[in-house]
Amino acid sequence: MNPQSVFLLAPLIPMVGRSALFLRHRAALMERVATEHAERAAYQTAALTQAGFSFSGLLALAVVHSASSTDLRLPLYHMLTSFLCYFVAAEVHAMKWRRWHELLAGTLGEAASLSLLLAVSTTLLFVDTDPAAGRVVLSISGLAWLVTHLARLRYTAHQLAESESRASG
Repeated sequence: MNPQSVFLLAPLIPMVGRSALFLRHRAALMERVATEHAERAAYQTAALTQAGFSFSGLLALAVVHSASSTDLRLPLYHMLTSFLCYFVAAEVHAMKWRRWHELLAGTLGEAASLSLLLAVSTTLLFVDTDPAAGRVVLSISGLAWLVTHLARLRYTAHQLAESESRASG
């Protein structure tokens, strides 16, 4: 597998841990979400704002790509993935009525944020004259994303376990 393929598949990383949560906590994820706990408007506003940011970046990269000889298809792919995932996450969260909808929206949000970081990092790799700087940014942003991803997974697993213990006890 070549390095570019790894970058293409990277947005799927959040789905691995979240799939494991789904398999382990199916009963809790089938619970209905109370209307007062849905927080639809706040989440949708944040996700759509991030989608707008990704869309702006997508358009800017498209203009630079068409006007230069630099191949920016990989950053364009990640910016498009970021935009689409943020947009779909906002829509899923807006109509969530089961807890698994919340899990799906969170998964899409994490895929979107990872794609956004990858778009910025790969752009630096392709246009920066010092490839080491691009690799440093990629490494630091990847590590930061991974730490927050693992923290979210742990928090979500804890919430789901508490929900199951309340339901059984």
